[in-house]
Amino acid sequence: MAPYIAHPLIKNLKTKFSFLGLTLLFIFSCDNNSRIDCDTVVCAQQLLLIELVNEEGVNLITNETYSLENIVVSKDDIQVNDSGNSSTETIIIFISGMEGSNTYEVFLNDSETDILVLNLRKNSPSSDCCSPPFTIEEATYNETDIEIIREESALERIRVVK
Repeated sequence: MAPYIAHPLIKNLKTKFSFLGLTLLFIFSCDNNSRIDCDTVVCAQQLLLIELVNEEGVNLITNETYSLENIVVSKDDIQVNDSGNSSTETIIIFISGMEGSNTYEVFLNDSETDILVLNLRKNSPSSDCCSPPFTIEEATYNETDIEIIREESALERIRVVK
């Protein structure tokens, strides 16, 4: 028996249907409205850097007036600073709290405790899963208003003159 040889028209039709099928598969598998499930994304915590300087602008941590290992920042009796951070000149705290006024205690050493108050505004959800949950509206340190320095890296910093 002779092998079956498909008519050229049928071969051409098979190629067209295969191409059409692949094209449709490609079109319908790309959903422009699909979004990442933010519940499955682990985001970095929102941070605030605190730089302590004297009147001349000298950093009080690098000149060893204060030691990062001894500094503890707490909110509601929960430590919110990274005491083992690799920075040698700033205190790094994790922003936590609720919308409105949030008070943090800054234990600089056994005999010196300062008060940091952050006025936080809750950010509305955006398309980016890891956008910061809060905007720091105002900061006061020992009842003195402090400028919030917003850096390009999305980190926020305050500079406290002691």
